[in-house]
Amino acid sequence: MKKLTAVLLSLALSLSLTVPAFAAPAPEDIIPINGILEEDFDLWAEERAYLDAHPGLEDQLRASAYDYFAQEYPYYDSPEEYMEYWEMTEEEFLDEMVLYQMWELLKAEEHQNQVDALKEAMGGVPGQIGVMLNGEYVRFPDAIPEVTGGRTMVPVRPIVEALGGQAEMTDGKVICQAGGVRLTFTPGSSEVLTEYTGGELPGDGQMFPMDCAPYIKGGRTYVPVRFLGEILGYRVSWDSDFETAVLTDLEALAAEIDGRFTILNRMLAVQSYTMEEGKSLRGTVKGDLTFTAFDTLNGNTTYTAALTGSELFNTQAVNGSYALTLSDNLADELVKLLAGQGLPEEEVEELRAALRKLELDYIITRKGLAWVSSPLLNQAGGGEDIWLGLAADPQVMEAVFAQLGQTATVSEQYLATYEDSALSWAAAMDYADAMEELLGDKCFTTTDGVSTLRWDLDALIDWALRDYDPDTFTEEELAELRREMAKEYKELEYTLTVDSRGNGRVSALIHTLPQHIGDTSARLSLEESVRSGRTSMTVNLHIANVGTMKFTLTSELRTDPATPETQPPEGSTVVDAGEMLDP
Repeated sequence: MKKLTAVLLSLALSLSLTVPAFAAPAPEDIIPINGILEEDFDLWAEERAYLDAHPGLEDQLRASAYDYFAQEYPYYDSPEEYMEYWEMTEEEFLDEMVLYQMWELLKAEEHQNQVDALKEAMGGVPGQIGVMLNGEYVRFPDAIPEVTGGRTMVPVRPIVEALGGQAEMTDGKVICQAGGVRLTFTPGSSEVLTEYTGGELPGDGQMFPMDCAPYIKGGRTYVPVRFLGEILGYRVSWDSDFETAVLTDLEALAAEIDGRFTILNRMLAVQSYTMEEGKSLRGTVKGDLTFTAFDTLNGNTTYTAALTGSELFNTQAVNGSYALTLSDNLADELVKLLAGQGLPEEEVEELRAALRKLELDYIITRKGLAWVSSPLLNQAGGGEDIWLGLAADPQVMEAVFAQLGQTATVSEQYLATYEDSALSWAAAMDYADAMEELLGDKCFTTTDGVSTLRWDLDALIDWALRDYDPDTFTEEELAELRREMAKEYKELEYTLTVDSRGNGRVSALIHTLPQHIGDTSARLSLEESVRSGRTSMTVNLHIANVGTMKFTLTSELRTDPATPETQPPEGSTVVDAGEMLDP
């Protein structure tokens, strides 16, 4: 689909927001450092110029050629095999490895130049250890941070003042006050006295150990930035590219984002639930799919599929049971595809019967234990009530269960994929800015307690073109681009309403037009509603000369007196996944 269509589909799924990944583009294979290959560009001339500027480098690269090959070309048994395959002499091989290593150096230098330029633009100092607080570099006027024994140490006064506190030297001790905490550091001692000035808390007035001791250098006291940041409630990380300790107040970041989306968060709160220790919730889902394939010669064919599912969960375990029932003709079509793999006839019949109804049960615990059961497993194992034991990472499962029952917000959706770096705060603000233009409070009109947001084709084109540089594109060129984008659609609209209690409704329509010979038009409509404990959705799709599809999905959530199981039923056969897959 075109970019604008993808935008609208993202809007249509706003009830279960997903966050775009801010991933760096994949590196190209091997290209000149400027990224542009001119017709008269001489790769070997670039190599010679670089080697001439670095005396002795060529000898070093030749000496490491075989080690470099072993690391970068593990799919060859030996350098000799590589030389034989490409019909090259050892001297040609060494020249090539020198060239490739040189390009790696060039790319690393260019990357560092880009990092340095970014760091300077953000207020940091290239080549100097930096400390970033909520997206801004902390300024150190007369002493700079340094890494000692693998720990980032910072002059105490500038960092504490940046954190909104005060620092003073008294009787050879440094006393810092910030965020309701008073810390007393003693240079040379790896213990710090911690006092909570806002009231008594666990550990108040106790000495806490640090993994490095503060020290005095050049008349300035240095303290470990990680300990200081974490005890004040900041998330602390290290960005090796930028040589920067990154301190982030996640609560402040969430507040900054959520302050722009109070209406949308009201609706997301309706989808949330409260998990209490010892209480259970049951979620059920029911979906139906109908697809009709057009055939003017032989008559249309309709295929159907039905999904039913149930989950019982509490703070310690989740039990799930799902079934997918296919119409006979759809199961037959799948069998035809699989039977083409040369299955014996008796296995084909067993497969046809199994595909008509696919069932899966599972048990997952907070401790990381997991089992799945299915009639297909019973068939493969030649028995009944077989449960396959799976390995789940206990730390991952602990994090998953810890999230149960938390109120959903726009910031939570984003911060679930938050990665610490010197660019993360700026990336979060860019995300919030873009989302605010689509779904922020300023996009809604509120009347009698009901807030309504509407997007049509013209408004979405305006949004898509918002970042085009007027110095690069003339008004005539932008107008032509607008006309070209508009020609792709017959209809394009989106409506979201949220009432005062958070009940919401989404309505979206996309009708594309053929742009080239062989293209076809398509019309997709979506209706979705969210009320406390219940969500329902209907999607209709019509592709000209191909077919129509209708999909409905309803989910409900309610309390349940039952308790989920934490292991397979007594008497069942438990098989380790490794044994079944590799007997």
